[in-house]
Amino acid sequence: MEDIKVSVIMPMMNVKKYIRECLDSVVKQTLKEIEILCVDAYSTDGSREIVEEYAKRDSRIRLINDEKGSTGYSNNMGIRLASGRYVAILETDDFIAPSMYETLYSIGEKENCDVVRADYKVFWGDGKERTFLDKPIACGQEMYGRILSAKENKKIFLNDMSTWAGLYKRSFLLENQIWHNETPGASYQDNGFWFQVTALAERMCYVPVSGYRYRLDNPGSSIHNPAKTFAICDEYSFIRKKLEEKRIFAEYCSIFVYMKYIRYISSFYRLHQDLKMQFLNRFSEEMWRHQEEKEIAWEMFSEMQKKILEAVLYSPEKFYNEIRQRQQALSEFLEQEKKIIQAGCGSDGIRFLSYMKEHDRISQIVCIADNNPKLHGKEIFHIPVVSPEQARETYGQYAFGYVITSLNHASVIKDQLCSLGVPEKKIEISYLC
Repeated sequence: MEDIKVSVIMPMMNVKKYIRECLDSVVKQTLKEIEILCVDAYSTDGSREIVEEYAKRDSRIRLINDEKGSTGYSNNMGIRLASGRYVAILETDDFIAPSMYETLYSIGEKENCDVVRADYKVFWGDGKERTFLDKPIACGQEMYGRILSAKENKKIFLNDMSTWAGLYKRSFLLENQIWHNETPGASYQDNGFWFQVTALAERMCYVPVSGYRYRLDNPGSSIHNPAKTFAICDEYSFIRKKLEEKRIFAEYCSIFVYMKYIRYISSFYRLHQDLKMQFLNRFSEEMWRHQEEKEIAWEMFSEMQKKILEAVLYSPEKFYNEIRQRQQALSEFLEQEKKIIQAGCGSDGIRFLSYMKEHDRISQIVCIADNNPKLHGKEIFHIPVVSPEQARETYGQYAFGYVITSLNHASVIKDQLCSLGVPEKKIEISYLC
């Protein structure tokens, strides 16, 4: 095929259970001028054989070996070997809607975009038991349908970083030498790629069309492997190095530190209890260096974020003990309140649901109260999603307890619940995820 419009890079390792559905969704794309680069880290479960089977029927498919066992290396190899005008990254346990690449490619060409990114859906389960949930790629409606760049609007760093939900002009990546970190395994390498792309793209476009389907079978899983304790730290060291090499660190210093805080605190909550204090000490040391260099833009942080960062800076051990106490308080709250209403259905909310499911407590949740009207009427794990007002109206007579699952917005949500008449003693905040 002479005129390849999109090169689809598919890093893979032992994904036999999912690879057929993923490949089917790619070969059936309405955009036919694509190449499919399956970069395999020597799978042993039969995944390679399935790709070879498909390649015999479709000449657009190539099987490539990843000798390092690194998702970052696989993606970089795909970019180097690609011949399409744009490249896409597709995780091989996910799948895509039939017109995804045609839609994004058309917009990219029409607007001469470096990057085109779109909304997506997350899902759980298989077959008829699947639950889909819409996820916006942008943090506000004003982000859609416009040509954006970080030089003019650094708020775009607050948009969803999911690198697989878009297309990237290959010439833009090569000219700016944008690569993934090639650390072992699959830990956070998308962070560095995303930060470089966002900082350097002069023409980015966000599209309110959902094309990607992202699997979330185990969103609340903890990090137990000690070797991965500092993986996010290594990634942010990589990001800083790349920004300094490109001589743009000073320009993006404040947003770099803010996003670093966001990723570090998220990683902290996901770490196994035995690894938390070790990570927290490094978190504190690195933030102290930023503080001493006057690199923290405190005005970017919410009141809750400021309190947490101050605790990490000045008394990490006290912060650790307080988190353990609050986790214990939540456990006792869940024992006391036989039925609860979950407040919040964002990423933290999904992790809380997964935690409850893993611990056979999902039946305790009678409904999920969320302010997003697009979610109202949907079900997640067969639990209805309603507005906070409807939850109060329907279940207020039963005096159920409420668990707030969004740490960043906990104080606002708590005020809202209290304004609806929920007693403060009936409200707890989740620190389990």
